[in-house]
Amino acid sequence: MEFYNPYYWLLYHGRRDLGRTFMIFQGKSISFGEALEKVGGYAELLRDKGVSKGERVAVVSRNSPDMVFLFLACSALGAIFTPVNIRLSKEEVKELFRDFSPRLVFSSEEFLELSGEEALELSCKKGEVLTEPVPPNPEDPHTIIYTSGTTGKPKGVVTPYRKALFNSLNADIFYYGLSSNDTILITLPLFHSGGLFIQLIPALYKGCRIILHERFNPEMILKDVERYGVKHMVVVTTMARMIMERWDIGRLRILKSFLMGGEDVPKKILVSIRKEGVPARKIYGQTETSILIWQTEELASLKPDSTGIAILHGSVKLDKDGKEPPPNRVGEIVARGPIVMKGYWGDKELKPGEWLRTGDLAYRDKKGVFYLVGREKEMFISGGENVYPVEIERVIQEIEGVKEVAVIGVPDERWGEVGACFYTGDVPSEVIKNYLKGKLAKYKIPKYWFNMEHLPKVGEKIDKKKLRELFEAIPSIRR
Repeated sequence: MEFYNPYYWLLYHGRRDLGRTFMIFQGKSISFGEALEKVGGYAELLRDKGVSKGERVAVVSRNSPDMVFLFLACSALGAIFTPVNIRLSKEEVKELFRDFSPRLVFSSEEFLELSGEEALELSCKKGEVLTEPVPPNPEDPHTIIYTSGTTGKPKGVVTPYRKALFNSLNADIFYYGLSSNDTILITLPLFHSGGLFIQLIPALYKGCRIILHERFNPEMILKDVERYGVKHMVVVTTMARMIMERWDIGRLRILKSFLMGGEDVPKKILVSIRKEGVPARKIYGQTETSILIWQTEELASLKPDSTGIAILHGSVKLDKDGKEPPPNRVGEIVARGPIVMKGYWGDKELKPGEWLRTGDLAYRDKKGVFYLVGREKEMFISGGENVYPVEIERVIQEIEGVKEVAVIGVPDERWGEVGACFYTGDVPSEVIKNYLKGKLAKYKIPKYWFNMEHLPKVGEKIDKKKLRELFEAIPSIRR
């Protein structure tokens, strides 16, 4: 079943016009023909090193054309592509290698020391074009993407080939149609699901022209969107905020879709960007599933606080104690179908038809529109009442001058748990507390307030585990 294989998609579109531009990286154009030859070179190298179907090939690198070529070579041969987060420490990288036992490790020159003595430099010569890639079974392991570990030890998410295909079919819908005439800008890291599955793989499926950025650079994003007529891009909320703070985000109004996800998207940010004429919308998903819920243009305009509707290719519902809750009642988002992972590396696989529990809470209105509430693990109980940190964070984000905010539940002798709020921005905590009165129930208003220069991150996400450690380290509060 070669049509499940992303390399086959490259071969298919390349045969139509080998001279057509496949990718632009740092101003240099790479044709489909050149891309096929480079992938052939990596495939020859993998074979020479004895890599066979099902073996893991690791890569430690920032975004680069060679990283894409290696991914496609692994796809062509049936090897399991396993990118590693470059922000990890050397000991953390060693721990991942012990977990998934790579047959080969590739690294860009910048990260050779981080990658270990056995690493090969991420570079190869051109080779012969592979005309017959290994036809995968839809359930064959395709990639292993490690989660960021914001709530614990990183887990290796094993994605099968079917996920690549059906995720691309969903993307064609939530991007409002991709075509080979479109240009997509990839600035999210390819070692995360957002860069690999939400941007690169759908672009390969449709034969889009790809503008690849080595790393996030707001000024370069604006220049390249205008220079190359980019139609689609995806960012996490932090990136959107950074663009808004220093540049004219209205320059992105030529986009067909500007999708934001990876963490909660405050209503204030979505509305502000859309006022500039930029077609901003929300998407929701996780590494284990890719996108599950997406915001239509109508919902982004009329219900900006909504998360959106479920994707077409896959089943998404809410679960509360084994039953689907009625409208406007909170439940856990669960999913199953072709866009769900096989399981975690070294752990049991999901059974056919088994629902994946996301750990995220939401409710649906009577029209079936989802509204994200927060992580189940982040919910805390104060005086017998359930408190959802995201609900509090969204209201605080409405305040002019507040940049980033995170609320966690902490122990309290009287109420069991209370909120602790960490935020950035030149706004006194008393101003925020006064603003919350009348907008939130008294038990939801945080007891502790910390105005910080910056909030700790894992990748682009706020690291609430680190915030909890910081709180516990304060002598005057520690129990």
